[in-house]
Amino acid sequence: MPGPGEMRGKLRPKLENPGGLFIRLMKFVLKDYTWAGVAVVICILLTVLSSVQGTMFMKTLIDDYIAPLIGQQNPDFSGLVRAIARVAGFYAVGVVAAYVQQRIMVVISQGMMRNFRDALFVHMESLPIKYFDQHPHGDIMSIYTNDIDTLRQMI
Repeated sequence: MPGPGEMRGKLRPKLENPGGLFIRLMKFVLKDYTWAGVAVVICILLTVLSSVQGTMFMKTLIDDYIAPLIGQQNPDFSGLVRAIARVAGFYAVGVVAAYVQQRIMVVISQGMMRNFRDALFVHMESLPIKYFDQHPHGDIMSIYTNDIDTLRQMI
């Protein structure tokens, strides 16, 4: 009995054009979720930029705010507090952007899985009866289940 990756005793063929498959998949995804995809990219950029900005500001924080306070009798920490608040603001923007990105991706991935399943069901309904007579039902369902699961892991 063939395993899940086999059809009629033969392994499935390797993809000839994985780039073309990716483009086709992205067209299917972006058809319904273009603006959500753009929002995810913006959130990713905000997360990265806030993290980099916060890390790069640490040098300035140490050199311009902490080092001059060392050895003073009555140090004024107001500038340091404002600088730390600014760094905290950078990181807060990053945390919020990462949270929003994750929430949007959940909506996209669940919606796409629903769309894929609906499209497969419509396609399966359009197949001739002859197809179902020539292929074991378990193999057909296994292929659909495994392919959708593979797509779920990619998204």
